[in-house]
Amino acid sequence: FPEIPLDGNWATVSGTTLAATGELVGECGGYANDDVWYSFIVPDGVTDIVYKQGWWDPVVDIELVEGPCENPTYLACADPFDGAFHNHVPGQQYFIRVYNANEFNYSEFEVSLKIAEPVVNDDCSTEQSFPELPLDGSYVKLTGNNILATQSGTSYCGGTLNSPDVWYSFYLPEPYTSISIEVNEISGGGPFVQIFEGDCANLASRECIDYPYVDDFSGLTPGQTYYIEVIPNGLGTFELGVRLNPLAPSNDKCEGALWITSSPGVFVDPGAQSIAGATDSDLDMCWPHFQF
Repeated sequence: FPEIPLDGNWATVSGTTLAATGELVGECGGYANDDVWYSFIVPDGVTDIVYKQGWWDPVVDIELVEGPCENPTYLACADPFDGAFHNHVPGQQYFIRVYNANEFNYSEFEVSLKIAEPVVNDDCSTEQSFPELPLDGSYVKLTGNNILATQSGTSYCGGTLNSPDVWYSFYLPEPYTSISIEVNEISGGGPFVQIFEGDCANLASRECIDYPYVDDFSGLTPGQTYYIEVIPNGLGTFELGVRLNPLAPSNDKCEGALWITSSPGVFVDPGAQSIAGATDSDLDMCWPHFQF
């Protein structure tokens, strides 16, 4: 590998297993009869290295190995997309072993390494706050990852999803009561999201949503701070967006139904209408109301 930069940029290699041979048993599954080898030096002061697979065709398996070459020791398998190798010795040489995951095929691939950056929003108490949400309904988006995060112990809506999670918060301005959340997977497994009210010492789960999605949360309290737990399914990078939904229309409830016409027998077109911002009326519908 090229020298791993200290500024957080990637060191990248690309290669192929075409015509490669292999003698050692593969520790990560696959067929290690066509392995190729790379080496890298861990920079001084660094113990964690992030990796990503830029592309491969077909799938490859990647092992982290330490030497000497005459008697190599297997340390870890890489996840299919990105992740981190931990507990390195600064200044020491390590090896990356790449081989085909499928029998009777060869692969072309790209692998990148960089120094790991600490996750500052690993817990609710160190959450990353969203900037002020625009009143025009446009999204505010943040990019995050859980590659060096830990498990907070807050299960996914009472379930058993135990991937490392990261935390965000947003303030809901007056008089809004509804927001939309959008999550886009960049790499790794599709994220899950849980939204909480209360404070970090006494969180109450409002709702859980699965990837892929854009989902609405209504019935929120204006002037309150809410917390978002993002749980990628495995290790990965994602984009999280939050926006304000429109205020409820004046005819959101039956009691506020708008008159369509006061002249019996005369057809009246009320014009274009919208359900944007409408809430559930507990009548198995969420439509504005009219009367005639």
